[in-house]
This record gives sequence, C-alpha cells and structure tokens, in this order.
Amino acid sequence: MNRLSLIIKIILFSSSIMISQESPREIGLGGSMTTLSRGISSIGINPASLAYSTPEINILNFNSYINNNLINLDIYNKLNGANLESDNSLLSKSEFLDLLGDRSVNINVGINTQLPAINYLTNNYAFTMRLRQFAELYTGNGFVKMFLLGNEWETEIPLEIKFISQTIMEYGYSSWKDLRGFSIGYTIKYLQGINLIKLYTSQESEPLYTDSTGISLEFDLRRELYPGGSGYGVDFGILTNESKSGWSFGFSVINLFGYINWDKHNLNYKLIGKQITNSMGLNAYSTEVFNYKIENLNASDLMSGLIEFPDTVVSDTSYTASLDFPVLKMDYPTMFRIGVSKNIENNIFLAYESRTGFHQENISLERWIHSLGIEIVKWHHFPLRFGITTGDDNNHKFGLGTGIHFLPVNIDIGLSWTGSRKLYTATGLEFGFSVTFIH
Repeated sequence: MNRLSLIIKIILFSSSIMISQESPREIGLGGSMTTLSRGISSIGINPASLAYSTPEINILNFNSYINNNLINLDIYNKLNGANLESDNSLLSKSEFLDLLGDRSVNINVGINTQLPAINYLTNNYAFTMRLRQFAELYTGNGFVKMFLLGNEWETEIPLEIKFISQTIMEYGYSSWKDLRGFSIGYTIKYLQGINLIKLYTSQESEPLYTDSTGISLEFDLRRELYPGGSGYGVDFGILTNESKSGWSFGFSVINLFGYINWDKHNLNYKLIGKQITNSMGLNAYSTEVFNYKIENLNASDLMSGLIEFPDTVVSDTSYTASLDFPVLKMDYPTMFRIGVSKNIENNIFLAYESRTGFHQENISLERWIHSLGIEIVKWHHFPLRFGITTGDDNNHKFGLGTGIHFLPVNIDIGLSWTGSRKLYTATGLEFGFSVTFIH
C-alpha cells in the first residue's frame, strides 16, 4: 500500500502548478469578471474595462492551478494505510477499480505570472508581459490496473502515456476608446514560444498480454522538443457604462485568431534555444523513438541462466527520426466571454458570466462555463469575494478571496477548489496572489 500512497501523493502534491484565471480577484469571484475587471488584470479578460481604470504598475501577479480527475482528499484518506485486499477496508481494491472504471488518469498543471514592475497602465495605453506554462498528463488506466492486478491472464492491458508542456511569453499592447454609453478595447499580443515538449506512446505500441505462450508487450515511446516558436493573438471587448440603477453589460473574445508556429524561424530559437539544445546534446525539431519489445517471454527464458535475452524475445532500440512536417502550428486557446453585473449601493457587486472556448479555429461552441460572483466592498480596505462555477469537472468549483487596499498599494489573494464545491471531495486547487501600485 506504501507504493500506492506514494503515487497518490505525487498526483496530488508533487506536480507543478497550472494557470487558470488572470488574477486572484477573478479566482475569488469564480471567473465572473467580464464587467468587473479593472486595471492590468483586465487584459486577458476584457480590454474595454481599461477605459474605466486608473494608471497602475503591477508589482507581482502570480496565479496557479493543479487538477486531477480521480483522487480527492476523501479517497486519499481511505486509501492511505489501507489493506486493499480486505473487504473490511474503507476502500477495497474492487471498489477502487469500480471508481476508476474506464476513465483515464489526467493531471493538468501550470503557472501564470507577470514579470515584476514591467506591466503598467497609463491614461493612454497598457503594456504587459506574461509568462504562461501549461502542462497536461494523460496515462490511460492500464498502469493503475497493472499495479493493482498485475498482468491478468489473457487480458489486454494498454500502457498509454501522453504528456505535453508549453512555456509561452505573451507581450501585449492594449488600447481603448471611451464612447458615449460604452467603451471598446483591444490587445495585440506577440506570442513567444519558449519551449514545447511532447512525450507520447505511438500507434506502434501493443498492449501487455499474457497467455500460455508467455508475456508480450511493445512499448513505443516518442519524444519531441521544440525550443522556440512565435505567433500572434488579439483580444477584443465591449463594456457598457454602469447605468443609474447599477447595471453593466460586457462581452469579449480572447486570443482571437491566436496561434503559435513551432519552428526554427523565430527569435527565441536563434538567440537561446539553439545554443541550449546544442550544448546539452538534445535533438530539436525531430522525433526521438524509444522502443521496448517483449515477444512471448516465458518461464523457460527466465530460468535459462542467460545474462541477456535473445533479441527475438526482448529488444530495446532507439533512434531519431525527422518530423513529417516542417512547422508545427498550434491554435492558442480562444475564449468568448459574456457577462452582466449589478452595483448595489456601492457596497456589493453581483456578477454573472458565461464563457466558452473555440475549437480548432471553428466557431462551434465546445463547452459552456457559468459562474456567479459577489464582491462585498462595504469595508473598502478589506474586500470580500465569493464565487461559484459550474461546467465540466475541472470548472465545477467554489472560490473565495480578500485583499488589503491602502493606497497606493493593493494586495489581493484568491483561492478556489475544483471538481466539487466541497473541499473534501475537490480534485484540484487554484491560488492567486498580486501586489499592485496605484498612481
């Protein structure tokens, strides 16, 4: 059980942290920020909000996220130290396998941070530099079943893995126009690809299989490294002035036409990526193949006394292959947001928002996420925020946040748990912290 406990701890706590929201205020409000965003944090949400913002410099803005689709604190506590072979255990092996079902094991992680003191907003324009890191791990469920059940007799156990990690620097220039009754704004982004790493099992792989002839398996693992890329994206938004009764309406499209080309024709590769890969002996813009094959390995092979198995039984080969395409073009995540808010006596802000992503340059809606947030500013120096979100599993969450606002410095913090609105059954956490200088 110690090995299973170690795996669960790694899934829950040892992964790096992943981007979700743009600011701790957005985390606390569950994402309901299309009409409420102000200042530099409006960039990436609704640039039209900059028309109602005061000049500021961002000292620190760090947001992070980690999520999995299987383990929560409730399940972990039942598994920790348990005897899975016993039916009297809080969670038996059969119950855990029923819980797993046909689901794959997914982990999403990353970081979203702005470089200190370089992001600023004036009366006329805004400039931002933001570092984003995305990572996703998919392992199927074959590894878990093999760990718990071993290599079952005459049962195919697919051993799959897919890992992708992207590190991207966003450079944004924003401008806006305050018109009668509403404002419009835009952000033009240059996307500098720092690196892209892909690790995956190919279609050449064969599942683990055991029968009377022996054990068979072909594990074909491939790695691709792209140390540089470039692309562009545009944010556009509209926001109405707050009416006399306190209502405001807005919508935005984030990363419109956004893409990144991962190839050698970019500044990052020429200045940094090429030197790093050459000095470390890495193969960039190619596919490294690691193939491990077992063909009918049986007891007589194990007891033969041979130091090495014949290549016809066990083989291990690796080689580097050229990519089938000179440029890897990837869509940058595009999102449509629409929201409405109500200012109640300048003490409470109530906001609702719906948002969805575009898929592969098509305008077909992939998933809708809905959120409701409330911000209490009765105590101006200490705002309180609460938000609930519903959608897919990763976006089913509850958020809360607060801040310390004493001009010219504002400090904000936000926290949410995902996968469930109950902390004990949540499968992920989201955290944000920011320090802003108002001038």
